[in-house]
Amino acid sequence: MTESPSRELLRRDAILDAARSATERLLDGEGEWRQQLHEILGAFGRAAEVSRVFVADHVVDEQRLLCSRSIGEWDVPGIPVAGDDPQLQAMPYEPDFRRWQEVLGGGDVIAGSVRDFPPQERALFEPQGVISCVVVPVFVDGEWWRHVGFDGCTRERTWSAAEQAALRTAAAIIGLAVRLERTRAALRAEECERAQAMALLERRVAALGQVAAHLTVDQPLEATARDVVRILVATGAGVVAAALAGVLATIGPARRAAKVDVLRAVATA
Repeated sequence: MTESPSRELLRRDAILDAARSATERLLDGEGEWRQQLHEILGAFGRAAEVSRVFVADHVVDEQRLLCSRSIGEWDVPGIPVAGDDPQLQAMPYEPDFRRWQEVLGGGDVIAGSVRDFPPQERALFEPQGVISCVVVPVFVDGEWWRHVGFDGCTRERTWSAAEQAALRTAAAIIGLAVRLERTRAALRAEECERAQAMALLERRVAALGQVAAHLTVDQPLEATARDVVRILVATGAGVVAAALAGVLATIGPARRAAKVDVLRAVATA
């Protein structure tokens, strides 16, 4: 069915508005993107005037085949949930959906009436009541990560270039969400590592304080080292203590050392 250009442009603008709103939600950082996915897909679906919006990611099955797996879906009331179909939980691209892997993996869009699709693809869509659809790839850091599908189940329609461009923007928002999640996870890991390093430093400083309080300048080296090992183990610096104990095994008796030399060795361990 051919629609007026003005109607198509109105839908394009509505899709772009939904994409802007989704971006603001994701940048606010309230909850993970998966928790907001259903609402975001619903906004896209209403703007595009479709019956269903779904997101699928990639898994590898037991035969080591790349498969599409449904991970999120929004449906207009009265439209059956396509994701309940067991086939959509791990659908291999080979051999029936090789076209999807080639087209979507190459960054292009699959769009049109289901009746014009290859027979093996119609066999999947027709039982779900899909009349026309658009499937858009999602890329994250240059890698084809997932795809977003927009199904029309009430009437046949075409998808203008302007609408397809807007739907690409909507799909890119999903990619932005994934990238944000990865960045936040990396920052949390970095903060954790920094906190662990600071805790280790604080333990070493505390250990040095205890060592300084117990050593005398004329104490024999072996006795000094034994006290250092004992204190380091007690304060949780086991790795440093083990290294120092190994050094002790090679040191002969009766050598004397200044307290400052021992402290300097522990501080740089």
